[in-house]
Amino acid sequence: MGFAFPVGVASPARRILLTGIALFSLGKLSAQTNPAVETSRLFERQAPPTSGMVTPDGMALPAGETASSEDESFGAQQILKTEQKIQDFTLGGSVSSFYTNNVALTRRNTISDSFVVGAAFFNWTPRINPELQFQFGASTSIFRYWDTTPLDFENIGTGVGLLWTPQNFWGIGILGRYDFTELLDSASSEILQDHEFSVALQKLLILGRSHSLTFGVIGSVGISDPYSEQRDQIGFAAGYHLQITRQFGGDLGYRLSGYFYNKDGRDDLNQVFSLGLHYSINPWASIDSFLTGAINSSNRSAFRYDVISTGGGAGLTVRF
Repeated sequence: MGFAFPVGVASPARRILLTGIALFSLGKLSAQTNPAVETSRLFERQAPPTSGMVTPDGMALPAGETASSEDESFGAQQILKTEQKIQDFTLGGSVSSFYTNNVALTRRNTISDSFVVGAAFFNWTPRINPELQFQFGASTSIFRYWDTTPLDFENIGTGVGLLWTPQNFWGIGILGRYDFTELLDSASSEILQDHEFSVALQKLLILGRSHSLTFGVIGSVGISDPYSEQRDQIGFAAGYHLQITRQFGGDLGYRLSGYFYNKDGRDDLNQVFSLGLHYSINPWASIDSFLTGAINSSNRSAFRYDVISTGGGAGLTVRF
């Protein structure tokens, strides 16, 4: 992720007003959903799927399977080299700041705000054999809002999976994962426990010396507490990666997901559009920026929203 300073400085009176509005919105929606839950789930899908990260959505290729700018070369040469020097362990962290025009993800009376995200992660991805790769990961992140502080929360997650890339299967990878997520509010009270079981198909197409396409489809079932947040998913993702120079690259992404909630017959259709720019200072440090937009349609009008977010940050990643 990347770094950007929060947009705007609010007066004390404005902060009190926005906090009051946020508390009202949170109280109004709490019987149905918590904004932190939807924000956390949406945030995981905002990075373009060619970024090389594995999220609970299961759409991104694991480390070592995508083109990157961390080597002395780039493009197709880099992708061909990567298979020979995959590192089993990845440790990293980031500090990012974003601005959003709809902090509570509501249909009306939207509130704009800035928020800071601090994140840390660990991945272990050893290869069992040339076709099979094991995945284990753990991560934590902290969301802190500039004005709407009642929406502050923390995200703790862990997951395990297997990636199978069989020979003579057109380079398509089959990924099975289990992910556990726990959300806490700023007082460390639990908001959500989420168990997700996913199966995804992933394909990387090399288009030339410095660009590639990624496609993926996913199906998942969830077990959640509270039950009102429990849902199943079917989705599609596409991403385009362009390595402009050895240090500078960009990603375009699109995700289409259908969510089928297990309570009250709620069905959502969610679309996410994303643009990411990445500058590698060296093999372990980068500066990144993102611009994303999301449209959520639902058969229940209270859950329809659209949102635009932008920002960036600085990240550290060490592979060994």
